[in-house]
Amino acid sequence: MDEKEELHLTSQELQVLSELDSRQFGFLKLRGTEHGRTRALVLKAVKYLEGMLVQVKEEERACSPGARRDICIDPKTYCKLGHFHLLLEDYAKG
Repeated sequence: MDEKEELHLTSQELQVLSELDSRQFGFLKLRGTEHGRTRALVLKAVKYLEGMLVQVKEEERACSPGARRDICIDPKTYCKLGHFHLLLEDYAKG
């Protein structure tokens, strides 16, 4: 996939992702083959969220100091991203 190509999440994918959080850590084994589709979806969501955060930071930097606008990112976004990293067993990023 091209790096500049935008990622999109369908409403069905968003529904599945909304049901996942770190409380399932230890119960949902995303490294196993039986959860391959879920793992792929979580990886896609992580890439989407990280890309969104990078884009917001770049937009903030691009604004001139006088016209600077504060873009507020919901703290729940960071929590969800951390939960996904924990489920993927990427503890350093979690």
